[in-house]
Amino acid sequence: MNSQADVYVVRVWHATEDAPFRATARAIDQDQPSLFTSGRDLAVFLASRPEAVVDAGSPNPGASS
Repeated sequence: MNSQADVYVVRVWHATEDAPFRATARAIDQDQPSLFTSGRDLAVFLASRPEAVVDAGSPNPGASS
């Protein structure tokens, strides 16, 4: 098992009438980001990278698992 995980920078823009969803994601060691126009596409992109760990935060960070 690979002990190193890639780190991704993900940016999501506020929805507008012209662009209801827009996000970019890139590995920190890459220059070119990938553009996404749906949340589903972004989720599929991140889920397809088993080495990536996605942490959206915890609603209760003090709780133990």
